[in-house]
Amino acid sequence: SLFSLLDKANSYKTLCQLIVRRRYQALWEGLGITPLTTVDQAFYYAELDLMVWAEKFYGSDFAKFLRENYECTDVLFRLAEKSGVVLMHGGGFGGPDWSIRVSLANLPEDTYPQIGRFLKEAAEGYVEEWQASKKMKK
Repeated sequence: SLFSLLDKANSYKTLCQLIVRRRYQALWEGLGITPLTTVDQAFYYAELDLMVWAEKFYGSDFAKFLRENYECTDVLFRLAEKSGVVLMHGGGFGGPDWSIRVSLANLPEDTYPQIGRFLKEAAEGYVEEWQASKKMKK
């Protein structure tokens, strides 16, 4: 609080805001998705709703497959197992049941595109399982 009073130009605050915004952008670039932003967004965390992603990119049949066969935490465990990246379930923070939460406050900026790529790879593993299950039903 005292530092904030002494920094009359808000240089530290402005720098911190720039850093977390760049990390947010880098995460979404790694996912291969255009980020969604709002004016009042703090950018301290990014929340990604995997069900929105599933429906947008693969349709309601894939989203139904996920809901019937997995829980969001399965995706988080797969991500951790395959990449060593540990993310939080967004539901514990009041987010949707299929959301994950990424802290933008504590890792180097070049880590966030990697997290995005790792998450995308983990999620696409479920797409492959869904496609294989459709072939088996034929």
